Amino acid sequence: AVFAVCAGFQILGQSFTGSDGKQMPGLGLVDCTTRPKGERQIGELVVEPTALDLPLLTGFENHGGITELGPGAVPLAAVHPGDPDPGGDVRAALRAGCAGLKVHEDVQRFELDDPRLSGALAAVAEYEGFVLVHAGHIPWSDDTNDGPARMARLLERHPALRIVVAHFGMPDWARYLDLAGREPRLFLDTTMAFAAESPMRRDITRADVLRAPAQIVLGTDWPNIPYPYDGDLRGLRALDLDEATLHAIASENARRLTPAFR
Repeated sequence: AVFAVCAGFQILGQSFTGSDGKQMPGLGLVDCTTRPKGERQIGELVVEPTALDLPLLTGFENHGGITELGPGAVPLAAVHPGDPDPGGDVRAALRAGCAGLKVHEDVQRFELDDPRLSGALAAVAEYEGFVLVHAGHIPWSDDTNDGPARMARLLERHPALRIVVAHFGMPDWARYLDLAGREPRLFLDTTMAFAAESPMRRDITRADVLRAPAQIVLGTDWPNIPYPYDGDLRGLRALDLDEATLHAIASENARRLTPAFR
């Protein structure tokens, strides 16, 4: 993850405009731009960390700019089952332009099938969004608490919900492929599963990919990966997949996740 504070976030974007009106180039890692807002945003902020056993953190915000996402950046919402109204929070986020929900089970310390999230998942399905989930405790351990069975039950419980399982569902990738071959609302992303340089790479064959080629989407944790951006795409090409299959994985399959991608 990137911890970008104040101007740190501005620098990650495409450009930012200073108080003198001059536009400065950013690093271009995020499709966003920052400009002066006119009036400063001043006040206390409180953040509840989801990792590292930290208590509530508070800080003083004194910010004079406004950052806007570009057309190439589509945000996902976050929620906690202990919130007063998870379903209402997700609906509000989806109405504001989020394309779905992101859940990292290990970091956030709850599982996607927590009954308290039922309203949030129903909202995602209602707004034709999707859920991106890191199931289990990867990469710290291979314990996923039977992730494939849990995702299958969720898809049965929510007939319109679409789920993307990160990191190709490792270590349960073979079982997820079996499920994806039967369930068109389940997708697997390729992050760190195919790149030759990846410490999480698995011996996934061409035949494995062809078991559910319409359910695989190209994913990347770039720039927070120990290899170049195109590592997983190169790994897929090394399997001698035809161009139509590669194009579907790299582009077309993701368009079925949500109207926001079409």
